[in-house]
Amino acid sequence: MAKRIKIVGSAIRVEDTVLGKIELDEPSKYMWYDSNKLDNGEILFLEKDGSKNSYIGTLKIPLANAVNSTDTPFTDETFRTFVAENLGK
Repeated sequence: MAKRIKIVGSAIRVEDTVLGKIELDEPSKYMWYDSNKLDNGEILFLEKDGSKNSYIGTLKIPLANAVNSTDTPFTDETFRTFVAENLGK
């Protein structure tokens, strides 16, 4: 099962491409990712914890199962570009 990662308005949404279930729907300005996990083939989304000004892990997806809004598989490079253009702003 692939996980579709896309921006909807000002939110990042992750949905299961088979079941249509939304697994993550959060304001993109509060989200980031773990670069070290991505180096190992995993996407770990991090959400800013405002009370501590730190980040906590919220959702982990194998990179091999991640696709963009057009169902094109992400690579580590294209996912980093997606993050730089859309998250934490």
